[in-house]
Amino acid sequence: MPPSPNARRSSQLPPYRAVFAVDTKDFSLSPSAHQERLSRDIPQLLERALEQCGLSRLWQTKVFASSTGDGYYFGVDAMDTPFLVDPFLDELNEVLDEHDEVVRARDRALKLRLRASVHLGPVPESGLSTSMNETHRLLDAEPVRRILTASDADVTYVAAILSQRVFTDVVRGGYVKKRASQFAANAVKVKNFEDHAYLYTPKHSVNPELLDGVDAARVDRERLEQDQRRAVEPEPQRGVVVHNNFSGTTSGSVLQIGQARDINGLNGGA
Repeated sequence: MPPSPNARRSSQLPPYRAVFAVDTKDFSLSPSAHQERLSRDIPQLLERALEQCGLSRLWQTKVFASSTGDGYYFGVDAMDTPFLVDPFLDELNEVLDEHDEVVRARDRALKLRLRASVHLGPVPESGLSTSMNETHRLLDAEPVRRILTASDADVTYVAAILSQRVFTDVVRGGYVKKRASQFAANAVKVKNFEDHAYLYTPKHSVNPELLDGVDAARVDRERLEQDQRRAVEPEPQRGVVVHNNFSGTTSGSVLQIGQARDINGLNGGA
């Protein structure tokens, strides 16, 4: 019996694979004389980070890989997606930190800091697919760009963004030691791509005056000074209830909360 015409409308999916991509912050602003070397550095540093966390096999068996000039991407089997989240992202920040001396020796103003994205989907060996396009859309999303812009350039070298699928399957699924609370949900829209993604910063740092996009000139100095005076006032007597309203403080948990909610986008900022 000949097959039904309806059967010919479908075809097999390519294997599910994880795509890891990075882009260099302000690559085009780097002096032309250094751009080629920075581009060559990137895959070497990715390989070193994988090696240092015992994952050399991922680099050796990657399904596809390519330089984008100011970045790099590669694909691995979907089963290995968790390792790209943890421990690879943390290790990559450490490797870039160590490499900073080498970069600065070439030019004192030169920096190599990366945005990273992790996505998952049906991807052929060529890498050409919707999932690949979405991986690069995530890299271009404003929330992940904002993290590197607002962070200390000598501390935070990597800001990462995970697709909804990766976060659900890998983080919420419990396949990494990272907890869901370490990631910040954010709606992203880049060109015709819209999704909910999750931001992660291996090493947090931020100038408090840049929270919510407020620049230093607009910080309320008077309120800041009041908070600083309040911090050194004698403790109240027992039985007196005190309500502290923190605004503009720069120490302890207040900075961490502000960083997680505003810079990492828990409030849904774009």
